Amino acid sequence: MDSALGGSAESSMMSKRQISKQPKNSSNTSLNFFFQFSFAVLVIIAYFTSMFIVAKTYLNHIMVITDELSLAAYNEAHFAYMQNVQREMIYNKNKKVENRNSFQVSK
Repeated sequence: MDSALGGSAESSMMSKRQISKQPKNSSNTSLNFFFQFSFAVLVIIAYFTSMFIVAKTYLNHIMVITDELSLAAYNEAHFAYMQNVQREMIYNKNKKVENRNSFQVSK
């Protein structure tokens, strides 16, 4: 009889040990991992989206500045030429520039 009671006591002890060896949150581990992984992916996507928007506005500002510099470089030669014509007007008011009166050219 002792062996029969002891046998059942041992089997109940074994079943308790087997139950306690399972991880406590084994049913939620995959779900927790999925949420953590999804959150990390969303943070990375948000970072790259914000960097894309910042870069796009930066490039738009550069395009505007490039157009302004292009116009300034185009007009610089014209203004330098007008300055030379005005300098010639100081020396001689009657001197013709481009077969016209120098005052008309300097406008």
